[in-house]
Amino acid sequence: MSERPRILLIGGHGGLSGVARHLRHIVQTLDGSAALTVMHDRNAGGYDFLDAMRARAVEQPGLATRLKPAVLWRAWRAVQRARQSREYDLIWAHARLSVLLLRLGGRSRHPRLMLTYHGLPFDPGQRDWARIVGQTLEAALLRLAPPMTLIVLSETARAQLIETLPKATRRHDIKVLSNSSDLDPLSMEMRQDQPQIVMTGRVSWQKNLPAAARILGHLETMQMHICGEGTDSAQFGDTLRQTVSHPTMARLERHGPVGDVRPLLAMADLYLLTSHYEGVPIGALEAFQSGLPLAMPRGCHDLIDHHPLASAIDPKDPESAAQSIAKLITTFRSDPEGWSTKIQAAYTRHYGFSQWQTQLRKLVEDVLE
Repeated sequence: MSERPRILLIGGHGGLSGVARHLRHIVQTLDGSAALTVMHDRNAGGYDFLDAMRARAVEQPGLATRLKPAVLWRAWRAVQRARQSREYDLIWAHARLSVLLLRLGGRSRHPRLMLTYHGLPFDPGQRDWARIVGQTLEAALLRLAPPMTLIVLSETARAQLIETLPKATRRHDIKVLSNSSDLDPLSMEMRQDQPQIVMTGRVSWQKNLPAAARILGHLETMQMHICGEGTDSAQFGDTLRQTVSHPTMARLERHGPVGDVRPLLAMADLYLLTSHYEGVPIGALEAFQSGLPLAMPRGCHDLIDHHPLASAIDPKDPESAAQSIAKLITTFRSDPEGWSTKIQAAYTRHYGFSQWQTQLRKLVEDVLE
């Protein structure tokens, strides 16, 4: 295209989250080559990065997932006005609710529409009722929506989407664009004598954080740090105290939302995930880039397969998970510099930010042309 393409990116809630970081990566890559607008719910720190970018920010209450009909109606109207305004060449939705709202409209082919599944709505790790509802709703939405580009985070997710909904996906173009990380890792000289485990994630059923506390109960010589929205709340503290003993709680630090996770990663010996389901979590990629071992459920198998010191765990079996974690940390501590170098090299090979930026530019160019 001779002129800069006009692109609207639609996110969700305004707090610190993986979606907000993913949108920051997109804006950072396309800023200057495209006229960008980012629509999101009220900013609560997650979209502060827009202050230093040329992209235009539009706050639209209702884009965070809430069951408030009036607010949802206003958000839907805002999304549809953007579709009908002809102000944009491409509208690209990311958060769960914005992905839904974008498709509940007309079948016009202008502007081009694109959405990213940061996790499939019928992932096997979801509750049974949620998986059934998600699959049924997704099939209906894909049949009703105009042809669009569907972005998934891995080849495995692409195969699962097509296998589950072969007829509904036939009209759409499905492409793969994984997540990445652009951290500038700190020196690992901050490592402590006592082994340290780090987790990042908001308090939610999906993230399954109490399972991490139960695993810590079997790692009596280690300390755990959990950061993310809600992790420092009194309610979450009460939940953990009902889950594990007082000595275990004494070894568990709850940091709440953290703007810069690098100091925690720099002193850590392992990054842990206990989620029921995930796409390609940016928090794990940040730990990968920092040179840390990973322990996570098998659903994140693409990351595990690409990582030289990672293990699949079952959060439902805390004792076995603890044994796997202890082995990973013992191996890592036998040669931390050597292992960090190997891990960082594998990260660059599979998820490096510069190659991700090249893939992103090519993807947008293909869609627009």
